[in-house]
Amino acid sequence: MSEMGPMLELAAFARPAWLGDLLEPLPEIDRALFAEGIPRRFIGRWYWAAHDLSVIERTDGSRILRFGFSGLFSEIGLDLATAEVIAVVNSTPRTEFLVNSSLEQFTSTVDALIARFPFYDADAERAELNTIGSELLGTIRSIDPEAAVADRFWSSFVDDAEMGDLSTEDVLEAMIEDL
Repeated sequence: MSEMGPMLELAAFARPAWLGDLLEPLPEIDRALFAEGIPRRFIGRWYWAAHDLSVIERTDGSRILRFGFSGLFSEIGLDLATAEVIAVVNSTPRTEFLVNSSLEQFTSTVDALIARFPFYDADAERAELNTIGSELLGTIRSIDPEAAVADRFWSSFVDDAEMGDLSTEDVLEAMIEDL
């Protein structure tokens, strides 16, 4: 966190012994997770990195490598079959949706949206909220068009921005509470 607001911090994981050669077909993900790092956190409770990696088993036997969390009930991870970043909502039934098409695009999206902060003041008018929402969605779309589709992780973030939930004051207050 900077004095002016959020900033991109990267965190690399320690390689767990149980991982074995699971990421051998995905060297770019291996490099991101264990050398370069992935975003440590995003604004508020939208995303934060886990302390350790773990595997989420799907009913069909495929796996998601969990590397983070979102909100109260969601986990963020990599679909090991597609290399997409997926949100897993732990509800009944469990639901999944796309966050980004790749880990690189996830990091780029987090970086671009943090770089755009501040978004607006608490007293912003509806027109300003809508303009910022369109701008944020355009930024997301320019990095990863699939991530900008309605009813997904980033479009929900934009919805919150358009509702006025991401004012400078609210974001900075949440950052202080997270310390």
